Amino acid sequence: MNDLSGYEDIYTEKIDYKAAFLGNLPGDTSLLDELGINFGTIKQESRVVLDVFLNKTNTFNCKTADCVGPLLFYIVYSLFLMINGKMHFGYIYFLSLVSNMFIYFLLNVLGERNINLLETFSCLGYSQLPITIFSFVNLFLKYFSVKLRLIIGAVFAIWSSLIGTSIFVKFLELDKLYAIIGYPLFLIYFCFVLIVIF
Repeated sequence: MNDLSGYEDIYTEKIDYKAAFLGNLPGDTSLLDELGINFGTIKQESRVVLDVFLNKTNTFNCKTADCVGPLLFYIVYSLFLMINGKMHFGYIYFLSLVSNMFIYFLLNVLGERNINLLETFSCLGYSQLPITIFSFVNLFLKYFSVKLRLIIGAVFAIWSSLIGTSIFVKFLELDKLYAIIGYPLFLIYFCFVLIVIF
């Protein structure tokens, strides 16, 4: 009935308990490789985002854009909000969707080079890292005044918007439009800061 002649060596060897519980056969590629998830790339792109002010030679590569790193940052951001007692998942999803669509439209109208939606999402998501750091810092600042937290949050929003603006300006070669790209990014990231504070 079933021809299993090619698989007898796999099943007659000693029992591999890891393979038995994870369900992979010898020679299979891992699930992370099949899904295109590479934590080395996420670490490298995160480091590039944090080193953007040091004028190092490495730049953020929008062409190797992935969704996993930004989604990871949004999940960690939501987790810190949940620890803080705030369940604003709908606001986060709505704001990230609308902001990605708006910035995608804005960049394609302004630039001569086109950028696709995945590259926009990747760049905006990796630029979200300082806001994710602020959501962690806010766990310790929640007993301070709202004015102080707004000032600290504005600093993190400026940091995120400068990162995102420098990535988009370098990628699309829009040197003269730094403020036009930076202002909407600041408003978007400040909305994420307001979600953290209130």
